[in-house]
Amino acid sequence: MDRLNARHGEDTIIRVFPAMPVALAAEFGRILMPGAELLLRVFDHNKKLGGFVRAIEINSHPIQ
Repeated sequence: MDRLNARHGEDTIIRVFPAMPVALAAEFGRILMPGAELLLRVFDHNKKLGGFVRAIEINSHPIQ
């Protein structure tokens, strides 16, 4: 995450398409520092909607 921030800047959005075991997903969430990391936009695969859809944004900051 630090290298991504250094290379691409603080306004970067990281799009996450998780395909991982539950234990790994839990660890991924555990290591994040709220408010200190880049914006993560997590997608979920939804067959009824025809593919991946945005599920949640982590570390989004309110517009000031």
